[in-house]
Amino acid sequence: MCGAHHIKIKDVAGNVSTTSVTIAVDQTPPTIKSSSKTQYSTSYTVTTDEKIKEYIKDNGYTWITIEPEMSFTIDDLSIGRNNIKGKDIAGNPSITGVVVTIDQTAPTIIAEITSSNINSERAELGDTITLTLIASEELVNAPVVTIIGNEVTMIRRGINYVATYTVTENDINGNIKINVSNYSDLAGNAGLDLINVEVGNVVIREEIPTLTVETASNNINERYANLSDTIVLTITVSEMLVSEPTVTVAEKRVVVTGDGLNYTATYTVSETDVDGPINIRISEDRDIAGNKGIDLTVPLTDTVVIDRRAPTVY
Repeated sequence: MCGAHHIKIKDVAGNVSTTSVTIAVDQTPPTIKSSSKTQYSTSYTVTTDEKIKEYIKDNGYTWITIEPEMSFTIDDLSIGRNNIKGKDIAGNPSITGVVVTIDQTAPTIIAEITSSNINSERAELGDTITLTLIASEELVNAPVVTIIGNEVTMIRRGINYVATYTVTENDINGNIKINVSNYSDLAGNAGLDLINVEVGNVVIREEIPTLTVETASNNINERYANLSDTIVLTITVSEMLVSEPTVTVAEKRVVVTGDGLNYTATYTVSETDVDGPINIRISEDRDIAGNKGIDLTVPLTDTVVIDRRAPTVY
């Protein structure tokens, strides 16, 4: 039975000893009160609810003897996980221990970036750039981040962080650069700052595509077209388009073919066409960054003139 026991004895004559010996029976395991943690230092102080005379660490089997104390410090913990348990003066081992993880490895970050543009590798005015920081381990706080020199708010997603940035007219065309700083792991290891680093394949492009148009007919005089003559439009663009532009000739949509930089369209003069310079309009010209060009109406002085009237002899 646990507790103090006072023991006296009798000799063979029946005499009772005038003194006794007190033996304390203790079968209660000690409790370690310290909390598990991750830290950089290999030194850790353990506190308990009663005096401890031995402890084990590193999941080992060798008990280390110390002066009985309710608080003791271990200075030589190993890198990685250390499971510390203790024995009280009666030799009862603690049922549970405290886990102290020694981490002296700095965290690392991988940055990924995408754009809301139809082409995820391009960004134009008003597009949203999404930056994801993939951390090698849990961080104690969100890093300080700038995208193209503008500080952004990082939102935690698990052990990773996400931020968004909207392209403005002040942003310069080119690759996107970021800065990442002031981050550390739970043990206090500081991560390496990323300074002026280009991320991913997203490129800011705010220039709009431009068009040049040449018109000619298959008439003997290419600046004029008669009934059933064919008018040919040759369209050259300043950069690759995602698809053929929309072209109308005499208010009628025509088929456009091309390779992204050069396009051709044809139109055959019909009886419904009115004599005079023909109206030509080009729209929906969008480059691979998603930038839409300005709709173009070809000046009448630059178009083919429809002339179906026979000359009059006086």
